[in-house]
Amino acid sequence: AERFGQLILAANLQLAFQEIGADIDDRFFCDEFIMVAYICERIADLVEGVNCHEAFIGGLFLNSGAVFLSHKFSDYVSGVYENSLCCPVSMMQKEVADYGVEHGTLGYILATKWQLSKMTCDAIYQHNNPDWLNVMPVGQARTMTAVFGMAHNLVNRVLSQGELTDEGVAFYQAHVQELCITADELGTVERELSELF
Repeated sequence: AERFGQLILAANLQLAFQEIGADIDDRFFCDEFIMVAYICERIADLVEGVNCHEAFIGGLFLNSGAVFLSHKFSDYVSGVYENSLCCPVSMMQKEVADYGVEHGTLGYILATKWQLSKMTCDAIYQHNNPDWLNVMPVGQARTMTAVFGMAHNLVNRVLSQGELTDEGVAFYQAHVQELCITADELGTVERELSELF
C-alpha cells in the first residue's frame, strides 16, 4: 500500500510539472526523480531511526527546484545542473549568482505547499548547502539531509559517470560520515544502482 501511494504521488508530481509547461520527459523523470527517491529510501533503510517512506517522498522533491529553473532559463541545465556533481559548492554559488535562487529553496517551497513534514522540507532546503553540518543541529532533519545529499550524489555519479573534484569528494564524504554507513553497505547500494541503469 505504501509503494502504491508513492507511485501515485510521483505521477501527480509529474503531472503538476507538465501543467505549468515544464518539458520533462518520462526518462528524465524516472532517472532524476524516482531513482533519487528510491535510493533515498534504500539509504534510509540502512540508517537507524529514519523513516524510509518519508525519505522516498522527500527524494521526489529534491530536484523539483531544478525543474523550475530549467523551465525558466534555457541555459540552466548546461550551465549549472550538469556540473553540480563535480563541483557542488561552486555550482550552487553560481546558481544563486546567475538566477537569484538556489534550487533547494524552490524545492522547499514546493514541498511545503504539498504539506510534507517540516523535517523533510528542512532537509530538502539544506541538501546542497555546503555548510549544512554547521547550520543544522543534530537530529532527524540533519540525518535526512545527509540521506538526501548522498542519494542525489550517487544517482548523479552513476548517470554521468563523472569524476568528483576535491570539493565534490569532501561534500560526499560529509554525508557518509554523518550516516556512518559502512563501505560494504555503500558498495551494495552503488552496485544495485548501477544495475538499475
